[in-house]
Amino acid sequence: MLDTAVPAADRLAGLDSLAAWPRTGRLRHVGSPEALTELLAELVRFVDGVRLHPAVLADDLPVLTDRVLPALVTAGLHRPSRPGDTLRTTLGLPRPANRFAATTVSIRQLVLEVAPGHPAFVGTPSAVADEWTRYVTTRAVDGFNLLPHLLPSSVTDVVDKLVPELQARGVYRTEYRGTTLREHLDLPPLTGAQAD
Repeated sequence: MLDTAVPAADRLAGLDSLAAWPRTGRLRHVGSPEALTELLAELVRFVDGVRLHPAVLADDLPVLTDRVLPALVTAGLHRPSRPGDTLRTTLGLPRPANRFAATTVSIRQLVLEVAPGHPAFVGTPSAVADEWTRYVTTRAVDGFNLLPHLLPSSVTDVVDKLVPELQARGVYRTEYRGTTLREHLDLPPLTGAQAD
């Protein structure tokens, strides 16, 4: 949390009055952007990189982008990415050889190859719904994380074709129980200071 028009310590006290900051083991900075820049300059001897998590995006992100990042660029500790850069380009790594260029692979084989460690479901909406239903009814899962390969068409296919198949099998809801996310997740309503 960074100093803005309101000192970071005061902003943090206001947030802590609503809910205590969870202990995550992450390093937390509460103070000036200049002090954060100095801290990051010291850390460069011990770490290869850091991930900054602004506490309040609307307040902290502008300070990071306007004051901290330019100071890190000036100190030679940060190189902004250019449009079109990939992580590989940013790190100066050579482009790997395309292992599929010399062979003929089907779409199914390609999907199975690029999604290691995750079950890949390829087929008609009915066939995928049958497989997902088996996972749900045997309690092997309570949900799925989708990694669509083509956007937006893969998502559109899931919404327009797969979801109706799952609903027909009774493994995907047809309506929500309430009007808020808390109600959808069966969480109790907020009370008192939490509700304000």
